[in-house]
Amino acid sequence: MAKLFGAEVTGVDNTGKLELMRSLGADKVIDYQKADFTLNHGEYDLIIDFVAYRSIFDIKQALREKGRYVMVGGALNRIFQTLIFGSLISLFGKKDLGILGHKQNEKDIKYILSLIEEKKIYPAIGKVFPLSEGAEAFSYLINGLAKGKVVVRVQ
Repeated sequence: MAKLFGAEVTGVDNTGKLELMRSLGADKVIDYQKADFTLNHGEYDLIIDFVAYRSIFDIKQALREKGRYVMVGGALNRIFQTLIFGSLISLFGKKDLGILGHKQNEKDIKYILSLIEEKKIYPAIGKVFPLSEGAEAFSYLINGLAKGKVVVRVQ
């Protein structure tokens, strides 16, 4: 979606997922096992973090002035760190660091569905499991094997 709105996108993940990120439109990709994107001081206007592995203080350094960091998911200690220190940094600094909390509404969902129907965006589904293999699906996901979303199909 970021590419649809004209953003330059850098994707960060492991080697096995770099090609997927390129296929989804990333302009640049970084293998976090080989390079630390947070050392790119002041490079990013927006960081959307789905894993929250890095410290909020490292993330802060990678943002431009008036940059924004949004945590979507992650470990409990990183969530607390972002809630406490991210709020303080945002209050007293020139960067906005926080956790995404958004309730979808019908208008948002219809808009996203229209983008999918118009083939402007598409979901990256890595693997589909039947409900009877729900435990295997969860294991596949938490062991980092997923390239794209994991879907559990209810028959």
